[in-house]
Amino acid sequence: MTVTADGAAYYGRAVRLLDEVEELESSMSDAKLNPRGKLRIDALSAVANFILIPAMDDFCARYPDIQVDIGVSDRPVDLIGENVDCVLRAGAVTDPSLVARRIGDIRSVLCASAAYLKRFGMPQHPSDLEGDRHRVLTYFASGRERYALQRGDERYEVNSRGTVAMNDSNAMLAAGLAGLGVARTAMFMAAPHLAAGTLQVVLPEWSLGVAPVYVVYPPNRHVSAKVRVFID
Repeated sequence: MTVTADGAAYYGRAVRLLDEVEELESSMSDAKLNPRGKLRIDALSAVANFILIPAMDDFCARYPDIQVDIGVSDRPVDLIGENVDCVLRAGAVTDPSLVARRIGDIRSVLCASAAYLKRFGMPQHPSDLEGDRHRVLTYFASGRERYALQRGDERYEVNSRGTVAMNDSNAMLAAGLAGLGVARTAMFMAAPHLAAGTLQVVLPEWSLGVAPVYVVYPPNRHVSAKVRVFID
């Protein structure tokens, strides 16, 4: 048996109607004190694994009647089409049809393994990352990648040629730990390895800046109690 196009459309509308009824019930005074229902969240893989999931034990203990579904994806998500309540995203939110609330910042660092630095030495200036002396890990969109480093009023735009490129932040961290080169990663991901000494910060006096983190949700959807307590 297969569903017809009309049946699929009917089902999709029925699900949205049921969600609206649930949100209406959640807006009542009792539900505000005891939020309930299914909460669908989508987050970047690194944010989900390193920040969101470790914090969920306390949230689930405080709100036992909320069933949490966590979608982990680095692709853009259609919040309405996929029936997602909210998403956590790093960087600028470019869709003007969505509501974005800034909830934090992610600081990035350059780092390398102790074994790599013993073999190739510690870079002394951002220009050292542009030559052949050092191996630089990049995110691939092209063979070369540009990013800016700031030290006080001094700004330097690095134009590095990557020896190994990847499209995932977890893979970038793993490559840095494996000694494949100088990695650019979020501080919250690198922190335990920096503390253990398996990674060291490269060019610590130079800053890569911060990326804002937003919780994003549709503007035409009533912010139910379950979404509100999650945002808070």
